Amino acid sequence: MIKLAKCNIEGCGANKMKNSEFCYFHNADVSGKRKESQSKGGANKRALAKIENLDTISDIKGAISQVLAVVCESRQNLLPRARIAGYLAGVLSSLIEGSDFEHRLSEIEKRLDSNETNNKH
Repeated sequence: MIKLAKCNIEGCGANKMKNSEFCYFHNADVSGKRKESQSKGGANKRALAKIENLDTISDIKGAISQVLAVVCESRQNLLPRARIAGYLAGVLSSLIEGSDFEHRLSEIEKRLDSNETNNKH
């Protein structure tokens, strides 16, 4: 088993970054990138917090599409994110298929209602 070196900050249990004595959060050389990443993370959380009113298949499709975009945006933890993205893509595919079916059924119902109305006259 490979044992990774720990950050030089007392109390920090994170692993050191390559060619550094510090972890990602304590390495001053990446502070700009870290702040940018944290900012994007906060924006993603705010965007996801706006998902509401999932009353129709269309609403749910939009919400899953939004979550899928956020999951695919990051380059960290690729394997878990790939699994999540695959699952969400499958769910989205089913919803699209269901949405198409719902739309076609709605059109048939409209035609039947129209035919019934025309037959009464």
